[in-house]
Amino acid sequence: SSLAVSDVDDVVIEGATITISSGFVNSEDVLAFTNTSEITGLWDGSSGVLILSGNATKAQYEAALESIIYSNSSANPTVGTRTITWSINDGDTDGSAATSFIRFNASPTLTDAGGTLSFAEGDSAAVIDSALSLSDDDDANLANATITISSGFVNSEDVLAFTPVSGSTITGSWDGINGVLTLSGNATKAQYEAALETVTYQNTNTDNPNNGSRTVSWVVNDGAADSSAITSTIGVTAVNDAPVLAGAGQSVTFTLSGPDIVIDSTLVVSDVDDVDIESATISISSGFDGSVDSLAFTPVSGSTITGSWDSNTGVLTLSGNATKAQYEAALESITYSNFSVSPSAVGTRTITWRINDGEINSSTITSTINVVASGGVVGFTGPEDFLGYGMGDSAP
Repeated sequence: SSLAVSDVDDVVIEGATITISSGFVNSEDVLAFTNTSEITGLWDGSSGVLILSGNATKAQYEAALESIIYSNSSANPTVGTRTITWSINDGDTDGSAATSFIRFNASPTLTDAGGTLSFAEGDSAAVIDSALSLSDDDDANLANATITISSGFVNSEDVLAFTPVSGSTITGSWDGINGVLTLSGNATKAQYEAALETVTYQNTNTDNPNNGSRTVSWVVNDGAADSSAITSTIGVTAVNDAPVLAGAGQSVTFTLSGPDIVIDSTLVVSDVDDVDIESATISISSGFDGSVDSLAFTPVSGSTITGSWDSNTGVLTLSGNATKAQYEAALESITYSNFSVSPSAVGTRTITWRINDGEINSSTITSTINVVASGGVVGFTGPEDFLGYGMGDSAP
């Protein structure tokens, strides 16, 4: 579209010849021209020559030549370069020929994707597809490639990366906003194939990742044309994380004959991937005396949490689906009591706490209760310590 027609001693041009002079395939190649009032065109499909005829100004011929269109009638064109030779005639002499080139580039081809990578929460980076095949009929090298999370992309979690190939100039750039890994650098098809087969997926959300499927689209480019995209699938599976119970470790003192005491009022219940807790156990795991020790809780308003005390094992079980905040409040209401007035009941009780989200128990944490004797009963150990002592008797 940037031809220039000139003639120093003629105002008009009388004809032009446009020839596919090299690489012509008569079953495919076509040159076309739309006739004007001054210039008509005739295409010879056997020889690959388009002839323009008619007296017209240089400007009109220039416009006519720039309007000529090449087309290929084949759905699978013959790869190669077509040389186009241009010649004009002023009625006496042909001008010097000019040439243009039409290069038929075969697009690269990428195949053998289509697998599914199963990725579980917390996994290390994993190769997406290690059996890709890359070809290009008319290029030894490729220029670039793009690997895109084209569906299901979560930019706060998903990451693609690759391992550089020894001896190649291929570099990689990850676009974490759009989910595109771009490989760049002139390198052989084998080097690009090796690089693509190192591409990994990782999910950085190790607590509660989005468990939707990701579609990965692969495209390579030979510097002139993209391949058709092929796809792989990544299935992300979230793993249930255990709930966490924290804030215990306190040591409280219970005085025999005294009121019930709250064991720990600063507990913290959390779970990164669950809204609710299903149950909890609070155990007197050390120092338990089933005849005198007891645990109890205060029901939390608006919750369905119920409690059951087992005096044989020293375990208080809380049950019922409820929010983490409701379980935290229930646990912080738990009290210890001791029915004995005897100093023989003194000692240390270890309280072990555990919660469950319906699938997994939390790790246990502990608190300590120090049971001490009341001042009014120090030294009282049993019936044998009673003395016969009547009114008026002297102190024994």
